[in-house]
This record gives sequence, C-alpha cells and structure tokens, in this order.
Amino acid sequence: MTDRPDLSDLNPVTDDHGERWARSPEGERARDRMLARTEVTVGAEPAPHPRRRLARYLVPAAALALIAATVVFVRDDARAPFSADECPVTNAVPPYLVPPEPWPATPPPLVPMHAGHWYGTEDLWTIIPFDGARFAPTGDKLFYWSRHFMTASDDFSEPELLVTAERLDGEANDVVVDHANNGGRADVGTFMVTGMELPSGGCWQITAEYRGAELSHIVWVSED
Repeated sequence: MTDRPDLSDLNPVTDDHGERWARSPEGERARDRMLARTEVTVGAEPAPHPRRRLARYLVPAAALALIAATVVFVRDDARAPFSADECPVTNAVPPYLVPPEPWPATPPPLVPMHAGHWYGTEDLWTIIPFDGARFAPTGDKLFYWSRHFMTASDDFSEPELLVTAERLDGEANDVVVDHANNGGRADVGTFMVTGMELPSGGCWQITAEYRGAELSHIVWVSED
C-alpha cells in the first residue's frame, strides 16, 4: 500500500483561502463536478478511480462553501414579525387615479371604513382609506373596479378575479380567493367584491389579478 500523497498545497481549506477558492473558476468547476456525481454518497464507498483522488480533497471545500452560503441565505430570508410601525402600509398619494366615465372621479364611501381615494389603474383599481390600507382581523371585504368590468362584460355574473394574500413578516400560508361577486350602485358604478380571511395578524401584501392587470397593496392586520 502506498502512502497517501501530500496534497496540502492543493487543499484549498488552508490559511482561510477556502471561500476565495470556491468562488474561483477552479472552485466552481469542482462544485459542478460534485453536483454532477449523484452516485457519491456519505459513508462507505468503493475505492475512487485514480483520476478522482484529487477531487476527493477539493470537493469538500466547495461543499463547505456551499453550506455556508446556504446558511447565510436562510438567515437573510427569515421573516421576523414587524411592529405596526414597521409595516409599509400602502397609502394613496396624489395625483390620485381618476377612472373613466361612468365611474365618479372620487369614490363615495361604500361603508365608513372604506372611505378613501381611488388607487390603481383604469384596468384595475380599488379604494385605499384616507389613513392607509388596513384589514379587519376577523376578515374583510375587498372591492375592485375595472374599465373592462361593466354590466355587459361576459364574466359579469362570475368575475374572473383572483386575489392572493402573502404575509411579509412571518411564516404563514398564502391565502388565495378565486371567486368574486358583482355589485353596483348608482353612486359608485359596477364593481367586483370578494371576502377574505387571513390566518394571522401582521403585515400582508394583497394582490389582485383581473384580465392581465395586477394590483397590490400592503395592509396591517392587528391581532385584536
């Protein structure tokens, strides 16, 4: 049996050079080889081919670099809960949307808590309350308008509206609502309305999609 060759000069995990080596062209090639060799497992394995002996010493360095990068990524992606002041709640700012006729230039209040400004585009808009978007902790109604949604629309009886809620500051499943009802009043015109309940309080982004148009706004949901 021959002694294992001295590869200390080739081992990148010395003198703190591992991370720089893993990012070099040589390190990237070693990483790619490691990922391509799906037959390699941890534990007992056959004796390596002579041409693979060098890789046995180089590949662990790339693996360590990848693991370190993964740990950093997970930490960066962690969603710590916000306070109410940290949630970037959507506020409508001038110039406010003026929808096309026959909709009114400014929205009359549907109910007191929904009094506010138009927000969005002519293809899809909603109302943002004067003091910023919010959502009731027990669930709320969402109102949307579109220049494509009128009584003559082919989907007037069942609006093709999709609404998704994603929590921005904590772990929670997305909430998706793919059904809506039509509505209309003389002072506010025709609209789409749907109900939504969120599983927790916190900072949520609500995104609506209708006929290729997309509109998002951020709300704070209190636990009370």
